[in-house]
Parts: sequence; structure tokens; C-alpha cells
Amino acid sequence: MLRFLLRSPKKLFFAASFLFSIFFAGSLSSQTANYGPIKVAGESTMILNNKRDIYHEKNSTVRQKMIEKAVYDAIEQGTKQKISSIEEHMQYSNSVSHSFEDVFEDYLSSSLVQRNVEWVRTGNYKFVRVENEKGDKTRKWKCMVEGTVTNLDPNKLNPSTEKPRTGNDYYITRKSYNIVHINAGSDDNIQIGDKFVAFKYKGKKALTGINMKAKAMGLISITNVEGNYSEGRILRGIYGVKEAHQAKKYNFRKSRSGLEYKWGSSYEQINTTDIGDLESSLNTTSHSVYFYYFSYISRVGFKLGGSYYDINKKYTIPNQSDYKVDSTAVAFSPEFNLNYSIGLVPDFIFLVPNASLGYLFFMDSKESILDKPDGAWDVNVMVEADMSVHLRLWSFDFIGGIAYKYINDYPELSNFYPHFGVAYNFVRYAKKALLAE
Repeated sequence: MLRFLLRSPKKLFFAASFLFSIFFAGSLSSQTANYGPIKVAGESTMILNNKRDIYHEKNSTVRQKMIEKAVYDAIEQGTKQKISSIEEHMQYSNSVSHSFEDVFEDYLSSSLVQRNVEWVRTGNYKFVRVENEKGDKTRKWKCMVEGTVTNLDPNKLNPSTEKPRTGNDYYITRKSYNIVHINAGSDDNIQIGDKFVAFKYKGKKALTGINMKAKAMGLISITNVEGNYSEGRILRGIYGVKEAHQAKKYNFRKSRSGLEYKWGSSYEQINTTDIGDLESSLNTTSHSVYFYYFSYISRVGFKLGGSYYDINKKYTIPNQSDYKVDSTAVAFSPEFNLNYSIGLVPDFIFLVPNASLGYLFFMDSKESILDKPDGAWDVNVMVEADMSVHLRLWSFDFIGGIAYKYINDYPELSNFYPHFGVAYNFVRYAKKALLAE
């Protein structure tokens, strides 16, 4: 047969073409088969260091770790990729708003799609106690899971026909103090500077059963974006935001603004030795109202407002109660203030240094107080340094601190002023974010 083909080159060419077509068709069918779902089963084994059951809440971290390893074992049987490397962006959660399994599988699915792999679990996770060999006293447990793995054909993927993800699919997958990871990245059109509200669902009893109500837990600003996850900074809610909380994209304001009222007072007693036993005391009370603005990003704020001063001076002679002279004066000062917030207890207690610059206008009766002639709206430069502590509860700041005011040409009024106050924040973001479609 071979000798016959060698004698006829034309027939040899047709024979070779026939054999090549058979080989190519077989190879193509083999490759196509690799893109079909493959049934797999994965398992993991770990040792408990206590005598509690695997379902006990104290063993939740171990149980979650076993679930991860069992799923990775199953997936890696159906694909040549090292899927367990995804674990570096996944950590555990004890949140009651969503189960660990839901959050883990949602994050895992979005990560696998980027690798052209699809995983579908076909059964529940099973935990069984492993029988020990004689003399072995360790408590071993095994986790088993079954599912299908599909290696997606990258040439057939059509992103335009895929169902887009929504904000309800985003979760907090990792938290470290004020830094969080969200299972959405540049592949989901997330960009640096995007803002999210973290929230959880809380059940409330009602006549019809239990109603699940969303509760905002914190504000997040995105600082870094990767393909399938993004990193953000918690602007507010460091203690409220937890892993497994949902994250909803919402364009809230990265600031607080509102009104602040502050009351202060200073007292100074002067012994006037050149007039015998005559004594004088100067008591100044201030009432300040400001519009304030504070940035969550830079932690820098400013205030714009003014203060009203009620100045009272008393002359007395000891042991002569019938000799007493009171004099009063009124002053007003517009002020501009810069401040910076330092979180002593983040979200609740802040140390706020302030610096202010303003002008003090005397309105009347200056001569009787400061022994200087009255002038029409006499103006004096005023500089103030202030250290305050803010207690932040809901939309209110309760303020206490001490300020030193320096007033040019009037050393009598330059003094320390202890003060107390309250501020109210006008910005309301939580309810709007959760009600937004």
C-alpha cells in the first residue's frame, strides 16, 4: 500500500489531507469538551484544639477555613490554575447580616470569572468526624463539598451580553482598622474616589413576621482599585463597619457642616495699690456663633462667625460693702477659624486645636472699663489659640476646652477663656443612601 502511494504523489497528498482532517477534528472536539462542566468533589481536614463540636461558635474560624480549603480543592481538580491564591483577599466574618458562605461564594465567583472559570456548588457542606488510629487522641474533622467546574472559553465570552452587577452584590470582604476591601474593582467600573455606604439588615418583629430593615453603619471612600476588588478608607463608622456588611455606591458628601454655639468666660482680679485699698475685677463673658465645615478626607475644618462680649468691671474696697461701682461695656468680633481634628476615640472623641483671627469692635462704654476715651467703633486685632475636646453623638458635637485670646492694645482683655458649646451637623446621608435606587 505504501509503495502504491509513493508511486502516485497525487494520491499521497489526498491521503495525508484525509488523515490530518481526522486528527484536527478529534483535537477540536477534545478542546470543546474541556469547556463543559466537570463534576468534582473537594475535601479538607483540620485538627480542633478544643473538645467542642465543629458547629460551635468558638470554632467558626476553623469551620470557615475548612470550607475555603474544600472549595479550592474541588475547583483545582477541574482546572490547572492555582485558585487558592485568591485567599489573600478574603478573610472571615461573624456578621449576622449575611452568612460566611454567601459572602465567600459571591466574592469567589466574581474572582473566578476573571480567570475564565465558573464554580457551582451542587450540595451542602458536610462535616464529619475523622476516626483516629489507635493511640491518636487528636480531634480531626473533615469538610466535603461537591459541585461543577466549567472552564469558560475566552473566545466565546461576550461582556456586552453578561448581566451587570449591582450595588446589592457588593460586600466588605476584609477590614483592618479603617481600611476595607470591597469585592468590586475596575472590572465593575469602580474608580478611585468613589463612595460607598456600608450597611446591614436588622430584623424587627411585626404582626406579619420579621421585617428586615437596612441600617447604615459607615461611609467609605475608595483609595485603590484592582481588577476584582477595591480598597477604601472608612471615613465614618470605624467601629460599625464589619466584614460581610453590604456596600452600596452612593455619592454622599465627604464633609460635615452646620452651626456651632460656644459660651466662654474669663475672670481677673486686680489689686490697685496706688489708690489705697481699692480693688477691681474684670469679668468677660462671650457668646459665639459659627458656621462650620469639616472634611472627612483631610480632617481640616474652618469656622466663620462672630462673638459677642459682655465686659463687666467692678471696683470695691474691702470691708466697705457700701462702696461698690459697676461698669459694663459691649464688644463684637467677626472671626475666621482653622482647625484640625485628631481622633482620640475614632467616631466619638476628638482633640481639636484651633487658631482664629478677628477684629474686636467696641460698641460703647469703653472709657469706663479700660480708662481710654470712647471712639466710634474702635477696632482692635484679636488672635486666639484654642484647644477643644469634641464628644460626637449622632448629629451633635458637645464641646469643652480653653482658649487664649490676645487683643492688641488691650492687655486687660487678653486672657484665658474656658468655654463650652454644642454643634449640630446638617448633613444627612444614611437614609438617603439606603432609599436611593
